Parts: sequence; structure tokens; C-alpha cells
Amino acid sequence: MRGLTAAAAVVLVLLPVAALTACGSGAGIRVETPAAASDPPQSRPSPLPADPLPSPEPDVTGRSGGATEGPSDGPGAADGTAEPELSDAGRLPTAGAPVSPPGAREALDVVALLRSTRAVGGMVREDLRPCDAESWPVDVAYGRLTGGRAADLVVNVYTCADGRGVGSYVFRQNARGTYVNVFADEEPAVYAEIDKGALRVYQEIFLKDDPACCPSGEDVVTYVWRDGGFAELDRTYQEYPQPSETAPGDGSDSREG
Repeated sequence: MRGLTAAAAVVLVLLPVAALTACGSGAGIRVETPAAASDPPQSRPSPLPADPLPSPEPDVTGRSGGATEGPSDGPGAADGTAEPELSDAGRLPTAGAPVSPPGAREALDVVALLRSTRAVGGMVREDLRPCDAESWPVDVAYGRLTGGRAADLVVNVYTCADGRGVGSYVFRQNARGTYVNVFADEEPAVYAEIDKGALRVYQEIFLKDDPACCPSGEDVVTYVWRDGGFAELDRTYQEYPQPSETAPGDGSDSREG
């Protein structure tokens, strides 16, 4: 999936296109820096940092975890073998680091917000797991899209393995100070950004004979906020460059006879 620019009012820093795989490597987490209008098109916000887990308290036996008394009934304890240590996977975070949109009444747990939103489908929820102990496959941008007192949130969820977008959402703060979902697109591969006060959504397009790796192009749809909802303002199709059928010098263009 191609990385895209988060424009004008977005306040997460934009990273180079290599950030598409940063989630898998745990690299490159920065937040709260205004994005300039001149940012290059091949860029995107950084992954959502993980909320660090507290260090486990040692129990009276000197092991990590809660205190226990007497012999353990766990596997391996009866025959005197050591219990397996908790793996790194078992210590993965359960929440993303809280974010504070400009004008919001309180910090938000974006992961919890996604999990509590009905518009977030089951397949996206399956991907809503931390990539590692430092980051989630989620990026967040802030901007003025709906005319509210607080900044709106544009949230993208993607896969850890290849950065393929599986869901794009917009959240708006209501009169009670709660963020509610006002836009959702879960057609892979999708990516949304803020561009000069408008919502721009990129959607890969696969034609009949396209392999799974290589879509023919993408739809670029621009939405604006009107009468309490997003209305489509413009839609364009951009064709991706296609690899030539025969590579130069491979001899496949030679003719028989």
C-alpha cells in the first residue's frame, strides 16, 4: 500500500514511506509535530505508540507475577521441572498510548475507541493487535474537518506484515465531549488523510486479471462535511504504472524461425 500525505492541520509527524514497515520493526515513533503543506507525497503518520506495561511485581518466591502460597498446581510443578517464563508475546500491550487532540476535554485511548465502535468490523478487529511491544498497526492524525470545537481524528488501521490498510475512520467530538464515529471505510486497501480541511480517501482498485500483489490503480475520493455528514466532492482514478511484460535483454522477445 502506498504511503500518503497528511496535510495542513494534521499534528502527527510524517515519516518517509519506510514507515509502512516501521510497525513490524518497532522503529520510528514520533508525535505532536505540525505537518507542513510542502511535505512530500510519499509519507504518512507514524504508528501509534504502545502504552507501556508496568513491570510485574515479584512474589514471595522470587518469581514474577502475583504472590502465591504453597506448592503450585501449574504444569511442570509436580515433577520438579521449572515453569516456563512468560514470553515477550505474553507481555504485549493491551492499549495504545493516549493521544490528546487539540481542544479535546481529555486524552483518548484510540485502541479502546476503535474496539467500542460498531462501525469497526470483525476483520479489522482481528488486525487490531500490537505489532510488537512498542507500536500498534494504527496511525492517528488530527485536523479540522467537521467544524467542531475540538480537532477531529482520522484513524487508519493496517496490517503489521505489509502495511496494507484495512480500515479508515473519522471521529468527531460531540456536545458531551465524547468522540463518535462519523465515517468508516473498510474496503482494502484503504487509506485516509486530511487535506486542506477535506477528507481524502485512497482506495486500491483491482481489475479482473490483476494479481493480488498488483492493483491496476486507485480511486481518490474527496469528501467535505455538509449538513451533519460527509458528502463526496470529487472522485478521480489514478492508474498505477504497470511492469512491462518482457524485461529488456531476457531473450523472451526472440522469434522462432
